[in-house]
Amino acid sequence: MTINLPKPLWAMLLVTVAFSAIALLQPESIDEHSLNLRSHPSVMGEHRLLASEATETTPLWIRQPQPSSIIINPPIKHQVVIARKPVVLPPVQPQRPTAPTPQFTYLGRIIKDNQLSIFLEASAGPIVVKLGDVIDGDWRVDKITSNSIDLYYLPLHETRQLAIQ
Repeated sequence: MTINLPKPLWAMLLVTVAFSAIALLQPESIDEHSLNLRSHPSVMGEHRLLASEATETTPLWIRQPQPSSIIINPPIKHQVVIARKPVVLPPVQPQRPTAPTPQFTYLGRIIKDNQLSIFLEASAGPIVVKLGDVIDGDWRVDKITSNSIDLYYLPLHETRQLAIQ
C-alpha cells in the first residue's frame, strides 16, 4: 500500500520525525531549582545523589533508581490446596467412514419380457440398470420397489436408498 502525499507534506513529516528523535536523545537540562531540590534529602529521599556529592563521572542528568512500591517477593502464606483426581476421558472411537449419497437421479422405468429396467441419470449420462447390476464399479442394485431403489455401496458394505418419485 502506498500513500500519495504532496512533497511539502512529506518534507514536513520527515523534519518532524528528525527533530522528535533529536529531542528524545538529548539529556534533560538541569536548572538551579532542580539542583536545590536534589540537595534537600526530605524532598528527593536519601537514596538520591545529592548535588554536593556529584562528581565529574556522575552527570546530573542521569536518573538514579527510584524505590519501588511493588513487593518483589511477597511473604508466603500457608494455603490449603485440594488435590483433584485426574479426569479420565473415555477413549475416542474413530468414526468409521460411511457410504456417500448416491449421485443418481431416477428418470423412469420399463418392464420388458417380465424384467424391470430402471433409467437413471449418472455423472456420465443416462444409464439403464436391472436388479443385480453394478454401477460405476461401486454401487450394486439390490432391490427395486415401487417407492425406492436399494443401492449397495461395495467398498463399505452399506446400503443406501434412492427415492422414486
